[in-house]
Amino acid sequence: MKHLIIILFGILLLAPACNKKAAKYNPHFMGRWRTDVIEDTATGMLYRNEILIRSKRFAGFGLQCQDTCEENLCGCESSSFGRAMVTNFKHELVIGPSPHMKIDKEPYEVNGQWMMKLDGVVYYKE
Repeated sequence: MKHLIIILFGILLLAPACNKKAAKYNPHFMGRWRTDVIEDTATGMLYRNEILIRSKRFAGFGLQCQDTCEENLCGCESSSFGRAMVTNFKHELVIGPSPHMKIDKEPYEVNGQWMMKLDGVVYYKE
């Protein structure tokens, strides 16, 4: 029993070290990613979710960002900034303190357009 506790404690200590920076794990994560335009039927507002991974050290995630703005992560309902990490255990993308997003499909290219699927939502690279 004592050995089992030591092993479990060791796994817990090493678990954070198993996360990898998204840009190093797969360089195709780098760039600006946006979802299709979504219309809020109650307000008529148009918005998109956005992910911006500029480097190994800087990334941002925006939820319900204004679609009429040409700036990155503009007018978002909520946003998070920090490092973009890919977790090994659950294969999720995490940007700063944002919620973990399950990677359904890593970045892939179709007819010159890069896409990825996170939490069932398709993001397009710009």
